[in-house]
Amino acid sequence: MNYKLDDLFVYGDTWAFTHIPKNAGANFKLRWRQQNNIRDDRNYTLEQRMLFHQPAKWARFNYPELTGKQFIAITRNPYSRMVDWFVFIEQIHAWGWTKDPLAKSFEEFVKEDYLSKLSGFEQFAWKPQDPQVNWVEQNMKTFRMEDQLEELEEYVQCKFKDTRFNSMNYGDWREYYTDDLRHFVWNRYSEDFIKFGYEKWT
Repeated sequence: MNYKLDDLFVYGDTWAFTHIPKNAGANFKLRWRQQNNIRDDRNYTLEQRMLFHQPAKWARFNYPELTGKQFIAITRNPYSRMVDWFVFIEQIHAWGWTKDPLAKSFEEFVKEDYLSKLSGFEQFAWKPQDPQVNWVEQNMKTFRMEDQLEELEEYVQCKFKDTRFNSMNYGDWREYYTDDLRHFVWNRYSEDFIKFGYEKWT
């Protein structure tokens, strides 16, 4: 592995963080590093950005010093997470990070499962279309982005909820949805809704 442990993961004496993509993990990690005097110049390679999201099993295998730590993660309402993915893909396309074709609308993005069509993930242990449960192993502690971040702050002894680094402003995510699209997202990510306690939007 060409990266040091601190290049990819944040961790404390007893815990280590699994960064599920599009779940506010970047803000948490930046604040943790700032408050613990760990340098973070944000000058990441694209490969490094993808490795940030490797699951706990991969992390322990490649960095045995994480073995025995309690892995934790932030989860997110699948409805809002899907909108975030849609806007993010448009953004990285404009930056030149991907040459994959863009969906013409959020409806096409959802119905045609555009996340599964993104290229460049063959070498990684995760895929953009994966449900969040794929990152969550038995006995992992999870914290909902919407209403449990204060609990996470207390658990890791780090304040980060007051900032929103790396977030995108796209208004109310509910405005992107039709009844039909709500059903699509529920059916595709029902495991996440059920496991993490999110309600079906009816």
